[in-house]
Amino acid sequence: MLSVLIIEDEAILAKNIATYLRRLNHEVKHAESGEVGLNLVEAERPDVVILDYNLPGMNGLELVGKIHSIDSTIKTIMATGQGNEQLAVDAMKAGAYDYLTKPLVLGKLKVVLDKIVGEARLGEELNYYRKKEAGEGIEQLIGESTPMLLLKGLIAQVVEAERCLTDSEPPAVLVTGETGSGKELVARALHYAGPRRAKPFIEVNCSSIPTNLLEAELFGYERGAFTDAKERKLGLIEAAEGGTLFLDEIGEID
Repeated sequence: MLSVLIIEDEAILAKNIATYLRRLNHEVKHAESGEVGLNLVEAERPDVVILDYNLPGMNGLELVGKIHSIDSTIKTIMATGQGNEQLAVDAMKAGAYDYLTKPLVLGKLKVVLDKIVGEARLGEELNYYRKKEAGEGIEQLIGESTPMLLLKGLIAQVVEAERCLTDSEPPAVLVTGETGSGKELVARALHYAGPRRAKPFIEVNCSSIPTNLLEAELFGYERGAFTDAKERKLGLIEAAEGGTLFLDEIGEID
């Protein structure tokens, strides 16, 4: 659901758009002029502003610039009956997210709003994973019992030893434990707490890859190496260069 502000001096058109958007579960407010609209933008910070080009007091291009000076994350959609390419270009240069011509086709408006919703969800997912990765150091290992404190101390020692290495060879670490004991968390802690945190962390579940395919997955192959090798395949070891390759369930390999 989006919070949408409609800035439109044609009351019937604004009402029709608002009714349609509310049926799509969006939260909608309406302003009849640019000045009133700017006050609402300042107070409400909507996700999207749908505005007309021809407005009393100021035109849509001026309004787009003022809205973005208040909050650059707000998506502005300009709608106008003066459909010409130059106005569309000017609207996009002013910072408009999209440009629609009148008579307004509500289906096209829905497509634009759905795109905004999709981008917002993608942004949230990216932020989640960035925060998740940023916090996947030793602090992700929850617990203050004696065994857990010893484990955290051991991980810290390995990380510190790696920082002191004078050559380029990274350490090989064997993590053992029963299923569900948190071996992957330990592997991630070693990676994200150490000097390789900015490089890839690639996890391979060895038990899920058939024996006859494991070599190709790990080492890759060159084009023409065998009959079906039509393109070069990058191996996971090479893909993890400079980072960490976590071979989960390595004991299951033949």
